[in-house]
Amino acid sequence: MTNNAGPHNIQPNNQIAPTTSIGHVHLKVASINRALDFYHGVLGFEIVIRMGNSAAFL
Repeated sequence: MTNNAGPHNIQPNNQIAPTTSIGHVHLKVASINRALDFYHGVLGFEIVIRMGNSAAFL
C-alpha cells in the first residue's frame, strides 16, 4: 500500500482558544496502580473514587 497524499502546507497553530476546556478524559492504562502513582502521587490529582483494579476517577 502506498501513500499517494502529496505534501501539505499546514501551518501549526500553537494557541488554544481561551474558551477551551477539558471535560471527561478516559485513559486505558496497563497498570492502574502505576497510573495512580503518577497522576495522584506526582501530579497531585485527587482520587475521587476507586473501583478496585478496574477504574479510578480523579
